Amino acid sequence: MQNILRLIALFSVIVCFTACSEDDDDARTVSFKRAVYILSSNQAIEVEIGLSEVAEQELTVPFEVFGTAVEGEEYSLSAHEFVVAQGENSAKVVITPVDNVYSDRQIRLELADVPGYAFGNYRVVLIPVETKEVITTSFAADAYILKSSLTVSMNLFIGGTSYTHPSYPVTVPFEIDPSSTAVLGTHFEIEGGGLELVMPTKGSSAQVKIKCLKKEVGKDKIVLRMSDSDLHYLAGERNRTTITIDGPTTFKDLEGTWRMDGFTSLTHVKNSVFDEDKSDLEHLPENNPQTDKLVFTSGTTNRMDVSLITGDLAHYLRNCDLTSVKEEEEYLYEMGDNPPFESVLTMEMSEANVNYSVTNVSLRKAQVGFRVLDGGNTLELRIFDYEPTDFLQRTYNDRKVSSAFGKEPMKQDFTLVFKFVREN
Repeated sequence: MQNILRLIALFSVIVCFTACSEDDDDARTVSFKRAVYILSSNQAIEVEIGLSEVAEQELTVPFEVFGTAVEGEEYSLSAHEFVVAQGENSAKVVITPVDNVYSDRQIRLELADVPGYAFGNYRVVLIPVETKEVITTSFAADAYILKSSLTVSMNLFIGGTSYTHPSYPVTVPFEIDPSSTAVLGTHFEIEGGGLELVMPTKGSSAQVKIKCLKKEVGKDKIVLRMSDSDLHYLAGERNRTTITIDGPTTFKDLEGTWRMDGFTSLTHVKNSVFDEDKSDLEHLPENNPQTDKLVFTSGTTNRMDVSLITGDLAHYLRNCDLTSVKEEEEYLYEMGDNPPFESVLTMEMSEANVNYSVTNVSLRKAQVGFRVLDGGNTLELRIFDYEPTDFLQRTYNDRKVSSAFGKEPMKQDFTLVFKFVREN
């Protein structure tokens, strides 16, 4: 920046000398409006010329381009001549920054001769080009599992500090590594079609969404890597990530017998209750013996048998039919301050006691979430569609009247998550 300031100072002296030596005060003149502009790293500028009087007919004013900055790499020009419309006395050319990562680059524009016009104060304009900060990028995870759809995230850093909340969308190009076995357009597609992750205005990470088209044995790996062609980005800790296509979760993945292995969101639920609502923690459904079992069978309908559930979960569940509703990514709030965004299969139970109580019974259809993990050996049951009367009652009443939680007041911090392990 010191070199740029010295360059500007020297140039201003030269321009001033040139202006003071102008002899012809009566001739029509053409001149840049300013001697110096600065092209920022992320915003275009308009360079303007002015005539000493309005043009009697359309006037073309060509110019030559000099300087150390490279057109097409570090900047682009909207035109290589100014066109002053009839009856006007000025015209503009737009200069847009591209990818300047080198310091002390500048553009110099010089007006060419125009018949019938002398040059005014500024025949030449100098435009220092600001350097773009080099951003270090790192995929948020080494590996992902693709069910129906998947959001791949990338973290950005400048000088070791997280880069977030940009004032304009930031795009980061990537490539599909040749080691991938899945084929773009056959086994998966990229939303939007472009090979780039996008950090939206005020976003915290760059993202791209990938959708599953087909699951095929031996063709289930997608390897994304940082593009080598963009100087504006440097690969950080994770310059690539591997996505395994597992395909949409189906009822067949649930079939069999599953044994209770824990109430995994219990600590998070307790920590999420406000201090004044601690009475809400009394009678939480903590009795979930490891002898409890869920059984899923298919036939005329897809059934969930809960007759082997003897703990508190029996207050909510009933033997029921299951119907698939959707599978999409959701934030798993029970996992902490930066919850992962993972695929959850939502199914509708034909009947459940949404009061989750022995003494209060309100039977209706209810939705529940499932995740099949660990290669099909772990089942996660996610209960969010409930209207508690024995516990979390104050929390529920507060949330159900708040528009912030919509139709699912217990879904975020108060989803009750239970883990089961496969028996057969």
